[in-house]
Amino acid sequence: MATKPTAAKPGTARERTRERQRQIQKFLFRLQEPPTPQRWERTTDGIHWEPCAPPVDPPPNEIDIVGAVDDQLRVGARHTTDADEFVLECSSEWHFARFTGDGATMASLVYSVAFHLAGKDGTLFVSVPNLARYLNAKEYPVRKAAELLVLSGFFQRSGASGDDDGGTRAYRPVPHSEWAKSHPGMCCHRFKMHGCDPDAALGRAMYAATDGRFKFYGNVLKGWRKLGFTDTELAEHCRAFWQADQRRHGFRTRFAAYLRTVKGQQ
Repeated sequence: MATKPTAAKPGTARERTRERQRQIQKFLFRLQEPPTPQRWERTTDGIHWEPCAPPVDPPPNEIDIVGAVDDQLRVGARHTTDADEFVLECSSEWHFARFTGDGATMASLVYSVAFHLAGKDGTLFVSVPNLARYLNAKEYPVRKAAELLVLSGFFQRSGASGDDDGGTRAYRPVPHSEWAKSHPGMCCHRFKMHGCDPDAALGRAMYAATDGRFKFYGNVLKGWRKLGFTDTELAEHCRAFWQADQRRHGFRTRFAAYLRTVKGQQ
């Protein structure tokens, strides 16, 4: 006579484990939901459950402040200091490199293509889905990139048709030169050494002759001019000595000795 399989008895180890797992999942699900008067909250002793207090919304002005601060952090908006000095001039890419959050990596690409696709009046009429397909990207990062550009001021909304989920919007990309005028103190500075004359023709020529490895101080250039060399001769000697010299450390000192040797032979 065949016997029927018996079901697991209530209270066995397997049933207790399953019940415990259900309780844990239920507890974690409740923790993830925002508290409301209809939901429950665990007490400090970990045993009883009591009704939650209704959530207290912050004042509207606090919401505006928090949102504004978050927007400023996302676009890296801040006033620069003397420490923000670089060998290159400021550009839109410098600002985009400081964007954070969703869409930050797409901001530079969306901004660049906007100038190519904009009409004669400088306005770009495009929907996010079409722009995403054009860039071979997903819609979400493209949409977030456009939001960052609007928040930072590099995009200006000049009109819209449709909704935010796919309607065509009109954006006017703002050039960096125009953006810098309306955002004073937000751009980085070009690096300048104290006592150096990087804007002089001789300084630029010798800087290029050394492949951008050395900058020359103004008082040093004046001393070399006193040897009787013209600026053109100094640049040519620097280029020739740089190509012939195999050592880079102490280049200025050896070049000064080379100039005195050449002058003595004349």
